[in-house]
Amino acid sequence: MTKKQKIIVYAIAAIAVIITVVCWLLGFDDGGVALAVVTPVMTPGDNKPDSVQPEGEPGRDGLGIHVPEGDEPIHQGVSIDNALLEQPGLIAADIDKAILAVRPEATPLATVIRQATRRTTSSIQFKWASSDVKAFNSKVKTQVTGGTVKASMEVYDPDLFAVTSTILVPAVKVGGKPLMLYVESKSGSTLNVLAVNGTTKTSGQYQVPEIAAETVIMRLGRAAGEKDVQTESYTSYPTTMDNYCQAFKCQVEVSEWYKRSKKTLDWEKQDVKEAAIYEYNLEMERTFIIGQKGSVYVPGKGTIYTTDGVLNMMEGDFAYDSDTAWDYPRLIDLTKTVFTGNNGGQTRMFFMGSDLVAAISKIELTRTKEVTRTVQVDKLGMKWNAIEFNFGTLLCIHIPMFDELGMSDAGIIIDPQFLYKYVFLEEKDYALDKKKTGEANVDAEVTTEVCGIALKYPKAHVFVHAQEGGE
Repeated sequence: MTKKQKIIVYAIAAIAVIITVVCWLLGFDDGGVALAVVTPVMTPGDNKPDSVQPEGEPGRDGLGIHVPEGDEPIHQGVSIDNALLEQPGLIAADIDKAILAVRPEATPLATVIRQATRRTTSSIQFKWASSDVKAFNSKVKTQVTGGTVKASMEVYDPDLFAVTSTILVPAVKVGGKPLMLYVESKSGSTLNVLAVNGTTKTSGQYQVPEIAAETVIMRLGRAAGEKDVQTESYTSYPTTMDNYCQAFKCQVEVSEWYKRSKKTLDWEKQDVKEAAIYEYNLEMERTFIIGQKGSVYVPGKGTIYTTDGVLNMMEGDFAYDSDTAWDYPRLIDLTKTVFTGNNGGQTRMFFMGSDLVAAISKIELTRTKEVTRTVQVDKLGMKWNAIEFNFGTLLCIHIPMFDELGMSDAGIIIDPQFLYKYVFLEEKDYALDKKKTGEANVDAEVTTEVCGIALKYPKAHVFVHAQEGGE
């Protein structure tokens, strides 16, 4: 062996020793060198490789989890793969982020729904339940003659009142104070009441005064006696609603010839896809506003399901007089309708057509002690005008689709904490190999999501609209 050859051998040996030490320090069990071998990952339903991953059995849904033959995945530590496998909704998909970035102000409702509370459903039809707190106010149905210690009082909503309930009658004053009644017993729609206060007594008990029909009465707390150990039980039954998931799709195709052609404008596949996604969002926006729940059987395709829009779910209603201009008192009346008598939160989202935006924008909102003030806030990637009232805060935004639907003078107010998105199939891009099937010489992909929406506590969401002689 020549001197030069010996030097080469010694150098190789030295390098091998260094590599062995480094591998040992990095944690390779046998001090060997790990060589990464890559194999194609196949898109489901497609025989064309679209990316690469380390050698091994492809994981579930092409996630690339390495599984020894015949074994289940070993889930150790927190990783993207494990998170996607164990909690598919934990990490936002790239497609969802991409769609949210496409002109969100043009489709504010669809943008909000994309970021609403998500629930996975294993059925095309999904159901939900909600139970509102009982109302506290009712009215007297027929006149109470009065003049007796005990009186029978027929009311419109007897289920609101229990035996031992106390009732305030604000419109009837006794000794300068509102009349207070006590429910001694009840039968059907009739409450047998005693007067807690008054001006005239019989045998040491106050007489119940006259109470006119349609007088407002208010339920207060129950008042038990010393020997009372129980009271009438509270009953509340949930209202059940249901909706269908609808399969939304968006498809993009770009021919090979188009890709190869010299263009006067820089308009490539990504530009085409962005325009298609925008159209896809516009269609979803319309559906989520005014879509009608239903199904239709199509020969050769099966049953097609359509989902309900929010206008079919909300029970709150505020009709304003179309012949008079919006003013500050009307705005206060609106907020009273929105924020009272339901289980909603102190912040609601107000989506408005252009005419309604213009009408409310003309109101002078400056008031002493800042009873009302407006501030601009960034929320969910959009700019909102927040109007703060004593009742609560309205986050206001223009929804362009209302104008196209002929609803420029209308709006919807939604409590976001009770807005849910039910997902049957997560939104995903799928590659279509039309070249292989001989359909067309194009690159094609389709975006698909199967989902529907739910509004819990329907009274917490309000439809604002104009009508002659409203309010």
